[in-house]
Amino acid sequence: MTSSRFFSIKIITEGLSSSIQVSDEKETVVLNLPVDPMDNTVPAVISAEALARLGNDKDQVLELLSGFMLNHVGAKQFLIVPTGTTLKGFVPAEESKAFERLRHCSREQLVKETGVVLAERADLVARLDDEFKFTTGEASIQGEEGDTHYRENCMFLEGHAQFLQTKMAEYKEEDVAGMMARCKNKNITPIRMEEKTTQHLSGFMRAFRMDNGFAYWSDETMNQNILPIELFSGSDATEQAKNRNIFLLAYLFNRASSNLTDQKELIIIAARDRETHYEALGFEKFPRDAADEYTLLVGPPGQPKPALVKTKTYLLQNVAHLRAPKLPEGARLFSGKAHLWPHVKKGFDEVRPNNNESYRHSYGRKQTA
Repeated sequence: MTSSRFFSIKIITEGLSSSIQVSDEKETVVLNLPVDPMDNTVPAVISAEALARLGNDKDQVLELLSGFMLNHVGAKQFLIVPTGTTLKGFVPAEESKAFERLRHCSREQLVKETGVVLAERADLVARLDDEFKFTTGEASIQGEEGDTHYRENCMFLEGHAQFLQTKMAEYKEEDVAGMMARCKNKNITPIRMEEKTTQHLSGFMRAFRMDNGFAYWSDETMNQNILPIELFSGSDATEQAKNRNIFLLAYLFNRASSNLTDQKELIIIAARDRETHYEALGFEKFPRDAADEYTLLVGPPGQPKPALVKTKTYLLQNVAHLRAPKLPEGARLFSGKAHLWPHVKKGFDEVRPNNNESYRHSYGRKQTA
């Protein structure tokens, strides 16, 4: 028997911030999962309270969500859910070979462990505190210099980040527009470490606010040359470089966390071949403690799929404006036939609604009682 209940799912973009929204037939949002399209990542929380509000519709909504994410979003999908909750096609983080570099840490533990590392070299901490300052938030990055700081961010990452080649190529291709889109997402807090006298960039990271105190940190980069390698112990240059990297990463995380006090539980992908550096600062492999109320589910690895790709393309095209240029009422941003997937009663719908503020990919289906 078919019930009168109807749920739709879509990617909504308002300004330069995107989310996956599940709504009922009255357009009431029942699930809202923030998205970082520029990083090809869905780092989100589905809280126990949100699932409780779904009542008997919980299983159907989760099935709709998993189908949409697996078939139309793809890329990196990290969902914090109440322990015991399952999502078709998703596995606990500790069972994923593709995301074995995922690590977690409480903010409290991070502050404690980085504090220990920094205390061992109080002289260097005093030197850095004297020469550098931290600025937090997108407004502080833009300042009065237009896109100057965004361009500097791009050049800084190109010169100092040790990301995978594919990620570096993506940053370079997107250039300033991509950096602006990465920092202007309202769910993201960018952190800059600058020289006090010149404002030149020496450290950078982004913190993506999820929900329920969870956050996803990324793009952490430090200019290693601000401290001579000779200041660090080690049997050879390789070990000295490792110790310097751990110290500077500890300094970045410790100072950044003081400006991100609402973020209590942190998730990060440790840099390849430097996982032990993160573990020295308190980050641990999954699973979380068995007594924890929440666990992390991850989707299968893969390339971003059409809904995510088109959202990212839209952001890059409109990054210079907080909202896209107005279109005639009812005008479509993209043309093409509807793309149906199993059980979908409502096709692919990419429109600019009357208020000209939301870009959406919409899917929905009737549910059975």
